[in-house]
Amino acid sequence: MPNCRVRIFDRMPVRLRARRAFSLVELLAVIAVIGTLAFATAPAMRSMLASQKLAQGAHDMASLLELARSEAVGRQTYVWVAFENVQTSLGREVRAVAVESVDGSGTNTSEANVSPLSRVLVIPDAALASWEELKESTRGLEDNLTPASVAKNESGMAFSVGRTRFSSGTTLTFTPRGEVLLKAAAGPHDGYNPQVDVSLRQARGTEVVSGADDAAILVDGATGAIRILRER
Repeated sequence: MPNCRVRIFDRMPVRLRARRAFSLVELLAVIAVIGTLAFATAPAMRSMLASQKLAQGAHDMASLLELARSEAVGRQTYVWVAFENVQTSLGREVRAVAVESVDGSGTNTSEANVSPLSRVLVIPDAALASWEELKESTRGLEDNLTPASVAKNESGMAFSVGRTRFSSGTTLTFTPRGEVLLKAAAGPHDGYNPQVDVSLRQARGTEVVSGADDAAILVDGATGAIRILRER
């Protein structure tokens, strides 16, 4: 008995079967549209990724400061956090590290008396900045606040952790009571700074990006409590 089954596709007219695939011209047109859209959205995408990177950097910095305070109180010793703006072949970055006083005192600031409490934190595409260098809209999130900026402190300690040299003297000190001050050699009667900020700004290549996203990590001098100030 002859096979009477005929596939529907075989019964379609040739011209209909030809329309099932894109022509080369149509395919090139689609590729051109996708390329145009990608080119148009690339700046916005780069800006969003840079903003996310800075936000992550601010959270990582806050975590480092919280560790430093916790260790100072828990070990009843002085802990210093050092910061350094670094220019590399890939661009600018901020490096930070926490070290403790080996003998427990705050007055012995020799390099031989410091021991690392953390690995060196690296925040890429960022620069350490003062409170005044932040955008007005960022500073406006906290009314009537004029903190002491870590970025302006150049009288702190200098030391090395691994291959990283912290030579700028930009340091912050946590006391065994959890208080904070911008003074390297600190004693029990030196008091504290009411508010301290560790501010970050976006950088691209060798330049700090004007008007781009920024953030401040604010440290309460009396308690060491830390919060992040940043536009959402």
